[in-house]
Amino acid sequence: MSIETDLALRIALRIGKVAQMLHCSPPQPLVEALQACVGFPFTEEKLDNLKLEPFAVQVRRHGMTPNQDLLIKAWKQLCQNVAVDGMSLDPVTSTPAKEQGSIRIALASNTQGQVDGHFGSCLRFEIFDVAQSGITPRGCRGTQHLGKGKSMDAEKTNRRIALVRDCDILAVQSIGGPPAARVINSGIMPLKLPVPRALNELLAELRQRLDHPPPWMALSMRGGH
Repeated sequence: MSIETDLALRIALRIGKVAQMLHCSPPQPLVEALQACVGFPFTEEKLDNLKLEPFAVQVRRHGMTPNQDLLIKAWKQLCQNVAVDGMSLDPVTSTPAKEQGSIRIALASNTQGQVDGHFGSCLRFEIFDVAQSGITPRGCRGTQHLGKGKSMDAEKTNRRIALVRDCDILAVQSIGGPPAARVINSGIMPLKLPVPRALNELLAELRQRLDHPPPWMALSMRGGH
């Protein structure tokens, strides 16, 4: 599956789940309501930044009549994809285990297709397994439920580390010294980028490095972490 196809499927899945929650079948009224809120084409970045008030207005203008609790749950599903029915989903345990010989990387992102996020404030972590045989998307883990801010105390740092705890590498545009030390102590190698990078380019470079991996990467490829 290509990265572009994976993104399109994730967006479609978000919208499809919300259409089911709102008993909107076919989902065309919901699609039109979202178009009025964020415009076409739909992207994860647009959905992540969707505000509750305009969403509520457009949902009702397009004939849907959910109660307030259901409306809020639907909005959370769209913009965060982490909390529904009062339960916090754990994307780490729901992600398939990586195969031996591969590296799992988390990429801090604010813009679709870019690695341009600060560890403490990025909107999402894009997860990929990288092997010599290919690159496999493993989903997007939103961070809005964790709070933002480049000033990171131990609790905020640990919550973000927990979201990528199954990864071998964490690629960010910037990360502070104490958070970086905690990331390393968690068995994850931080990769700090001097400038934003295209996600595809960075993954391709990492894949090339698997031919002659440094010792820490070779250990991760054998299943150590």
